[in-house]
Amino acid sequence: MIDYLMWLVTAGAIVGAYLNVKKRPSGFALWTLTNAANAARCISVGQYAIAGGFAVFFGLAVWGLIEWRSKS
Repeated sequence: MIDYLMWLVTAGAIVGAYLNVKKRPSGFALWTLTNAANAARCISVGQYAIAGGFAVFFGLAVWGLIEWRSKS
């Protein structure tokens, strides 16, 4: 079951990246959620280096979302 969930998270990350390319703030919101999910999953299986990367991406996504909101 978790594999299917992670496939959905992966699909969400791809859609989020696409929306970012199209300069849609919703892309950052989706990307933020998928990065958090990926970080949590990596922590749960002991892949701490990868989890660290996703944690950084999470922070960047939050920052991007804040930047988008401050410009509108």
